[in-house]
Amino acid sequence: MKNSIFSSLLIKFLVVAVMSIIFCNCSATSQQSQFAPSDFSVMLNIGGGMSLDAETFFISKDSCFYETSRGFRGDYGYENTYRFSLNTDELNSLYKAIMENDPADIETYSVEVFDRGGSRFTITQNGEKIEVSNSGMSFVKEGSQEQYDGITGAIEKITFKKLENQKRSVSIKIDESIRSLGMNVNIVIAMEHFMSGSGEVRKQIDFEVLNGVYYGKILIMNPKAEHENKVYSSGFFKIDTNDKLDYRLYLVDKTISIE
Repeated sequence: MKNSIFSSLLIKFLVVAVMSIIFCNCSATSQQSQFAPSDFSVMLNIGGGMSLDAETFFISKDSCFYETSRGFRGDYGYENTYRFSLNTDELNSLYKAIMENDPADIETYSVEVFDRGGSRFTITQNGEKIEVSNSGMSFVKEGSQEQYDGITGAIEKITFKKLENQKRSVSIKIDESIRSLGMNVNIVIAMEHFMSGSGEVRKQIDFEVLNGVYYGKILIMNPKAEHENKVYSSGFFKIDTNDKLDYRLYLVDKTISIE
């Protein structure tokens, strides 16, 4: 009888001990996923393939930046870098969002394709790296897509939130020398596309960009001309939001100018 009671108590003790160990381990793991390790960093790259557009997001305790290039630098594209910082709570919040999506468990597969862009991220923590690519010949499996999007979305969200104060509102007035032609006008600037058809050219275009240097392109077309002569004038122009936010596009002897 005593042996039976002793055995029963021993079993209960062992069960409680095992459960305590499991609970402690789970609690420790949970706590670890709440706080970013000192060497934690994440980089997200978007672009590649046939496109010349590219974005790079990098976040760590000591350094954060967003780098973007669009189109053709020097004519109608741009290339700008923006630096920012995260406080401890923001960094831990990002780390938690990433870990909740189990980056190490994301599954990919390969298909032989060419000139495909996409995105990929690299996470560094505790001296180890996790790299997942959804670009080129690497595809994220459908069952892992939500995890992948959760991670990339969290990186983009915190980055653009921190860059909100670097946004600028720009206005470009279209001079009468262009509007009076009665032609179609297409303007591309900072990946914004403004089109005016049937000779009804707007007086001004307004858009919002992150502070920096941008190159635009204007194309003036005569809809009544023969096909080979439809382009009346075209040219590139530059704006620098560090310098000014209001501009005027005008035409002198078919040459595009901006001031």
